[in-house]
Amino acid sequence: MVKEVKMPNLGTTSDEIRIVRWLKQEGDNVQRGEPLLEVETDKAVMEVESYLSGTLIKTLVSADDLVNEGDTIAMIGDKEERPVIRVSPIVKSLAEELGVDLSTVTGTGLNGMILREDVKAAAKNKAEPLSTRTQDITLEEESVKEVQATELQPFNTVQKLTARSMSESKSTIPHVYYAADCDPQQMINTRKSQDKKFSYNAFIIKAVAIAIGEFPRAAAAYTPEGIRLPAEINIGLAVDIDGDLVVPVVKQANTKTVFEIQENLDSLIKKARSKTLHPGDLAGGIFTVSSLGSAGIDSFFAVIKPGESGILAVGRMREEPVVSGSAVIPGQRMRLSLSQDHRVVNGAYSTAFLMKIKEAIEECKI
Repeated sequence: MVKEVKMPNLGTTSDEIRIVRWLKQEGDNVQRGEPLLEVETDKAVMEVESYLSGTLIKTLVSADDLVNEGDTIAMIGDKEERPVIRVSPIVKSLAEELGVDLSTVTGTGLNGMILREDVKAAAKNKAEPLSTRTQDITLEEESVKEVQATELQPFNTVQKLTARSMSESKSTIPHVYYAADCDPQQMINTRKSQDKKFSYNAFIIKAVAIAIGEFPRAAAAYTPEGIRLPAEINIGLAVDIDGDLVVPVVKQANTKTVFEIQENLDSLIKKARSKTLHPGDLAGGIFTVSSLGSAGIDSFFAVIKPGESGILAVGRMREEPVVSGSAVIPGQRMRLSLSQDHRVVNGAYSTAFLMKIKEAIEECKI
C-alpha cells in the first residue's frame, strides 16, 4: 500500500521549511527512523527522519522548494507499487501562482504526475512576447541591472526567519537592559587547574542555571493571562554557523556539572557545524546566553528570543587596574549585560538575578 509522507512538526516558529536535499533517492529502501531528507528551518539545517518503512516510490518536492508542516512530500510503499496521486499541493499552488490551468498540462512524472517543471514549461509557453520597451533597454540600464543583481544577497531560510523573529521580538517585547562587571579571575584559575578542560561558556551556562534556580521568574514565559514559570532549566547558547544563528539547548543545566555541560556543548556544536541538529536539540529553551568575548567585544545587549523573557550577553575578559582595599592593582573584568522582558520582571528582580549570576561566576563552584 502506498502511503503519503508528510512534513512533520519540527518545532519551528515559522511555517516555511526549505528542502535542502534528499538523503534517499527514488527506489531506495527506507527504514523507520532513518534520515530521509535535509531541510532548513528558522532554527537550523537539520535531518528529517522517516516515520515509515518501505521503498521511496516518489519524491514530490525538490531542493529549494518551500513547504509547510503537514504537506505531502513523498510516497513510500512496496517496491512494485506506484502512486495514484496526479499533482501535489505544492505543484497546485505553483500553477495557481503562475496562472496555469492544470487541465491543459501533460504530466511527465510517474503515472502522468504533473511536476513543477511541467507547470513552469506551460507558463513559459503562454508568456507574451517581450515588449518593445524591454527590447530597447539601453546598455547603461543593463549595466545598472547587473550591478544590482550582483550586490543583492538574498536571505536563506534561516536568515530570513531569524530576521522576522528578531523584528517580532523588538516590536512586541519591551526590553529593559542591565549591566554589571564581574571578576572572572577565579574562573580563569579554576579552568587552568583542571586536567579535564571546560570552556568559559560552559561555566557561564552553569552560573545562569544556578541563578534561575533562585530567581525562576527571570526565565518565565509571558502569556496574556499571566506568566508561566519554567518546569526545567534548559539554557540555549547562541552559536554562529557560517553566518547563520542557531541556538542549541543544554537540557536541565542546573542538574549537570560544568564538565557535563561541556560534553553537551561539544556534541551540539559538532552537530550544528555538520548540519545534523534534530528538532529536540533546539527545543525547550527558557533562557539564552550569547557571548562575543572571543571576538574581542567589550559589551553588547542582545535581543530576547521570542517565547523567552531574557538573554545574557557576555563580553571579553579584559585586564585593567582595579581598586583592592586602598591599593590599585592589575585585575580582570568581564561585562555581563542582561536583557529582560519588562512585562515579566521588574528592575529590582532583574538586578538581583544579574547579581546572582555575577556571584556564581566569581565563586566558580564547578
